[in-house]
Amino acid sequence: MKKITGMNKKYKWMLLLASLFLVVAGMFAYARKDKTYAADQVEIIVTGKNGNIELGSDYTMRRADEEFTAIAKGIGVPWYVWHIYDGSILEFDSSKGTVTDPTNTTTTVASPSGRYASVKLKDIGSTPMDLMVYDGDPTNGGKVVGTFNFTVNTRFSISDDTKGTVYDAYFNKIFEEDERKALILTYKNGSGILLGDDKSLDTSKLNLNFGSAQKAEWSSSNTDIIQYSSAGQSISINGAGHAKLTASYNDGVVNYSDTIDVYVRPELTITKNPDDMENGDSVKVSIRDNDNPIITASDKLIWVITKKGEDGKAVLVSDSLGNGGDFKDDAKLEPPEGDTYKLNAKAGVYNIAFYVAGTYRGWEDMIGTDGFDPNLPGCNPVYIGADIGSPTVKVKSNFSNKEVAMNVNDTYSIPNALNIAERDLRTYFDINIEPASLSGISAYDIVDHDKNTNVVKAKDMGAVIITITRNGKSGFDIDKNLTQGKSITIRLSISEVFNLNISEAKMQVGSTENLYGMFASGVTRGGTYEWKAQDINGNDVEDNYIQIERSGRQAKITALKKTDAAIKVLLSWTSTDGLTLTAVCNITIGEAVTDFSIKHEKTMKVGSKQYLSTSITGETVGAKIVWFVSDTKLATITDLSGNSPAAEITALAPGPVVVTAFNTSNNTYATCVITINQPIEDLQIGIDNVASSTYETVLSKGFIFMQPIYKPENATTEEFTWSSSKEDVATVDNTGKVTILKEGETLIRVKAEDENGKFGECALSIVRNPITDIVTDVSELYMVKGDTYTVTTEIAPIDPSDKTLIWSSDDESIAKVDNNGKITAVGVGNPGGTPATITVEAAVGDADGGKIRRTIKVYVREKLEDVKFESNDTYINVGASKNVGLIYTPAENINKNVEFASSNTSIFTVEKDKDNNCTIKGVAVGTAILSCVSEDLGAGKVATCTVHVTATAVPATDFAITPADATVDIGKTLQLEKIFTPKDATNQYVTWSSSDTAIATVNNVGTVTGVKEGKITISAVYTDTPDRVPWIRTSTITVKDAPIRATSFDVDPATKNIIVGEKFNITPIFTPDNTTNKHVDYQSLDTGVVTVDDKGVVTGVGAGDAVIQCQSEDGGFIATCAVRVDNAIEFSLSPATKEIAVGKSFKLKKVTKPADANKTATWSTSNASIASVSASGRVTGKRIGSCVISCTITKYNQSARCRVKVAKLNSKVKFDNKNIRIGVGQTHRLKTTVWTNNSSKPKLNWKSANSSVASVNSGGKITGKRVGLTKITATTNDSVRAKATCKVRVIQRISSLSLNTDYAVVYVGRTKKLTAKIKPANTTIKKVKWASGDDNIARVTGSGKIRGIAEGNTYITATATDGSNKKARCYVKVLDAVPATSIVVAQTDLTMERGDSAKLTYKVLPNDTSDNIEFASDNKRVATVNNKGNVRAVGTGNATITILASSGVSSTVDVNVVALNKTSLNMRQYDTETLTVIGTSDPITWYTANARIATVENGKVTGRAEGITYIYAYVNGCRLSCRVTITSVSD
Repeated sequence: MKKITGMNKKYKWMLLLASLFLVVAGMFAYARKDKTYAADQVEIIVTGKNGNIELGSDYTMRRADEEFTAIAKGIGVPWYVWHIYDGSILEFDSSKGTVTDPTNTTTTVASPSGRYASVKLKDIGSTPMDLMVYDGDPTNGGKVVGTFNFTVNTRFSISDDTKGTVYDAYFNKIFEEDERKALILTYKNGSGILLGDDKSLDTSKLNLNFGSAQKAEWSSSNTDIIQYSSAGQSISINGAGHAKLTASYNDGVVNYSDTIDVYVRPELTITKNPDDMENGDSVKVSIRDNDNPIITASDKLIWVITKKGEDGKAVLVSDSLGNGGDFKDDAKLEPPEGDTYKLNAKAGVYNIAFYVAGTYRGWEDMIGTDGFDPNLPGCNPVYIGADIGSPTVKVKSNFSNKEVAMNVNDTYSIPNALNIAERDLRTYFDINIEPASLSGISAYDIVDHDKNTNVVKAKDMGAVIITITRNGKSGFDIDKNLTQGKSITIRLSISEVFNLNISEAKMQVGSTENLYGMFASGVTRGGTYEWKAQDINGNDVEDNYIQIERSGRQAKITALKKTDAAIKVLLSWTSTDGLTLTAVCNITIGEAVTDFSIKHEKTMKVGSKQYLSTSITGETVGAKIVWFVSDTKLATITDLSGNSPAAEITALAPGPVVVTAFNTSNNTYATCVITINQPIEDLQIGIDNVASSTYETVLSKGFIFMQPIYKPENATTEEFTWSSSKEDVATVDNTGKVTILKEGETLIRVKAEDENGKFGECALSIVRNPITDIVTDVSELYMVKGDTYTVTTEIAPIDPSDKTLIWSSDDESIAKVDNNGKITAVGVGNPGGTPATITVEAAVGDADGGKIRRTIKVYVREKLEDVKFESNDTYINVGASKNVGLIYTPAENINKNVEFASSNTSIFTVEKDKDNNCTIKGVAVGTAILSCVSEDLGAGKVATCTVHVTATAVPATDFAITPADATVDIGKTLQLEKIFTPKDATNQYVTWSSSDTAIATVNNVGTVTGVKEGKITISAVYTDTPDRVPWIRTSTITVKDAPIRATSFDVDPATKNIIVGEKFNITPIFTPDNTTNKHVDYQSLDTGVVTVDDKGVVTGVGAGDAVIQCQSEDGGFIATCAVRVDNAIEFSLSPATKEIAVGKSFKLKKVTKPADANKTATWSTSNASIASVSASGRVTGKRIGSCVISCTITKYNQSARCRVKVAKLNSKVKFDNKNIRIGVGQTHRLKTTVWTNNSSKPKLNWKSANSSVASVNSGGKITGKRVGLTKITATTNDSVRAKATCKVRVIQRISSLSLNTDYAVVYVGRTKKLTAKIKPANTTIKKVKWASGDDNIARVTGSGKIRGIAEGNTYITATATDGSNKKARCYVKVLDAVPATSIVVAQTDLTMERGDSAKLTYKVLPNDTSDNIEFASDNKRVATVNNKGNVRAVGTGNATITILASSGVSSTVDVNVVALNKTSLNMRQYDTETLTVIGTSDPITWYTANARIATVENGKVTGRAEGITYIYAYVNGCRLSCRVTITSVSD
């Protein structure tokens, strides 16, 4: 797919070039003046199906096809040529007459009729379009006189070209300023609109502009209005109203989505002819509320009622938005019950229309000449009567005689009774009121008459006659029967009414209700009152189902028992003249609801509403539920209770809100937490927090971090899903981290995982970024063989697509280089010193394949090992000069840079030429030192020569060279020395030569270098002879192949285990394997353990560890072999030590391993006068003392010893325990150790010091008898009488051990206490030992307190410490602590009466928090709180209760405790008392339960009549009461 972006760069360049070309062409044409039309004189207008298109603008295409129309003004016969830049997005539609160029299908053929261009959508994306207008046929000289360009953005959309006639389906803008068209439908029972596919463009169906509508996923925001039917491949119409329809489609690469508004017009049903309607008639509309019951007809439709004004023009009467003018009260529709509205209209002629909600903004926007303009844009309304013309509804009056019975204080509206508007009644009718009887009283003693509103109010008992006559004014012709002069009468008969304040009550067992009798007139009438309670059969049920607490005409009713049917509470009033009136209250009693819950959805969207209900059903009687929320800034709640408790919550802002349903019948409550979410309304992708729809980066970037940027900022959405359309180009994880893989383009999309599902997109382009330059720290290197150098490089740019550098050497025999640029000097190369060339180049080239590269020249020389003068002494006479030669090792391919110095230039001076040759000159007789320092070796290795300066030259008498015969290896050097006689001869210079330089060469100081095998003669010629005849001396040199030297050396084995007498060979291992000299010297470092011969044969001679050291003759390398020597058998004597009495004996036993080893041995004693030993090993004590008995096994030469002590007779007894505890009835056998130096052990005698506590038998078995302490003694039966004692404590042991729980959950860092339960109760030692199975998970203290250490499972074990071995364990699960994030309280302000208690209602979030909750009061004088959140009001005033979680989160409740200054009053009639509320300054509402007995105003109580009543004060919902007893004024 193409990326969804703006105009591509290449298109912009093409447009720029095309525009430039056209400008030039236009200027050229204008300059020629061969046409009469200038480019700036031609006006081009282009339109699409959405209207006019601005030059250079973007045009959004939401259909599968489009037709553009062009008009060129200011030119005769224009010719048109259209061009599409990107044929993969759009193509011309030849089926609709658009003709394209055969050689270029993205361009149309020029023609005058070509002003129409039909296009078809091929893909989602953007492409520019151009229109060129010519002044004639361009193929025949026509010139461009105008251009028009714009960009077409194809967006995935539900196509807005549907024109379904069957369902009156069409697309239209609701208002002109709307960006998109909405789908308009009309409800018909069972109707729907079919979905199209991508093979045809059937506009009678609902289509997508890209892809098949039948293969998309469809969803509706309200299925009571429209719903997707997969079976019928259609969108069914279920009812009138507004909904959003969403289509989601996947083309295999990208997920697309689009949402449109759908408005369904209603179908209206009336039962009468519109010309003959009456007030109260019904109008039924086609709405459904099965799935969303809280969205009613009033939310879906808006009704509008109009009538003609005096000027004949339509005026607004009223609408359902609350608008209206002077006629607002004439007509309206009552809020609907389900799908039915009720007409509430006075007599008149009206227009009544129904708009779909969202299509009517007010009467001013809709008014036309006749009230409704049929040409208004958008969704037309539906009228009662007709949909066209001037629909009218006529409503009749009710002008007829009437008999009306009224009660005192009732009112009677004459306009309502006659169904005539107040204004019309005042204008067109005359009204007269007279008493019904001639009793001498006025009608106005019985009634009051408001002549403006014509409302009559009954004042007292009696009857009046109202006469209404049509006067002579014209203009009121609604009803033909209303002729001028016609009259009617209305008789009003008025009587007194006696009622209870409540006529029907539903109560729960335990609840109370206050009832009192009331006269309609409000007049206090004398008489008596009687209360009764009866069932439907008239049986007395007082004290069975209810209890009545009487106080005159007031009573307090308490429900005692559930009723099967309603019972009646009756209050009868009997006047002083015997008239009795009875008032009734029907009471139904249900079981008390003590536990209930709220049915709710856990989450809501800001702005949405939710219907709440409870587990209390309609069958539950008497539950009185009050609803409230914890924070009215987050949500509001409206009580919708009918037969069952219900409410509607409206979400205002995001956050958690606690909803409380409080049952006032018994003060029980239920709570729930609803989280209000704010979904995202607008979503974009940001890079560095800047929104970007397109972004270009380089491959080397590696990663890009994208962020979702959304509105509103308080959105609660936390989850986003990221995707990449081409995962081979780049992938993206769910944090927005984009991993770049290769060059190319991909579409990155982020979708909000909330109910809105908004998404944002960014077209990501990844381009190549090659290395453009490489800078090395060296361009030439001079190295010594074996040295290394790592080249430092810098590349530009610093972040290329690929930073890889490729290194290579053109001659690895000179220098090698690795992948990191490390150069190793290998060899010196040829004698000319040719360098190796090291090349470094970029691994990836530019778009043309070019790669940047750099080279380094590397020169390698031999390493200089030594430099010295050719002789240690040299002789020169004063004034003479001579060369002093140097001997270099090695001789060639080295750095010969040196510096010379004379230690005393007054004796001789020294000079150096360009070739580093040394020339000295004698200055004065004496001796000085000539020194030489080489550049490579430095001052640490100075060569010296002693220079002797003589007065005159000393001639040589002879010389020789040594050695006269020598051998040198190929490639190696040999230094020949010259020896002069006398040794202080001044001139000792000779000339050296080789008889065959192919075999060996020699330099000017006599250094011979072997070249190849052979034998040659080296000659030295001395020419400074007395007779000038040269002296020649020679040396015979044999050149042979160089031996192969060892580079490393090892031996096998490196370790070895043997036994005494065993042998093995050590094998030397040389590297290289063909080393010439493989001689090895072997040496044992411990010959008492092993020996080794010169062949490497090792022999074990004694037990122990030793090392064989092996050293190679070639190279002197050392390797070792570690040898362990073990004895052939294991051998010992048993016993190893022994004490024996004088004259006694014992036999030693030989113990070997293996057991079947040859045991033939010899025995010996170190002192036969102390102990002797026989050939069989029997030892006999002779006299007191110590000696050693030795035994040697002959075959293995292994010995063992036994140390023997001879003493007088002795015995000893020892117990394993000196103190023991045993339980009553339990036994224990003491473990005894009897020692004696006799030949046999003595027996023991046992005794208990208190056998009633514990007994002991002859075998040492102890039995506990009773709780107590005793001592057990054991004594030997020999002459020694040795004994041992043990203290025995007999205790009551634990018989049963258990824990308070066998399963516990502990949070990391938190503690929990375990308690051990022990039986029997008289257990002596009750202490237990606690242990954890894994201290890394949970630890336990000695008191049983567990502390969570890390998440995991383990056991905590309690073990009895009394020796009973009883254990109990608890399985402990340690979880990571979940800290509380917030504490939401239901009431942040609480007003209480002093002495009352209340339980705080709160919710700790999250639900699975591990925090402990604590409560605290800051003023315990006013209110206290326990650890369960129960608040007790103890004194008046204010206190703050803090609810604190262990993680530190807290909430507070402000408590105001109030009280009346008096709780009871005893007063006489007409006395006054003042009540005050202590503890508050808030507003107080006062009222009396019985105003006949006592009244109250601002706390001032006035006694009125005898009786008992209550005065109530309300403070912030808290009711305070004072019992008031009024006695007679005469008392």
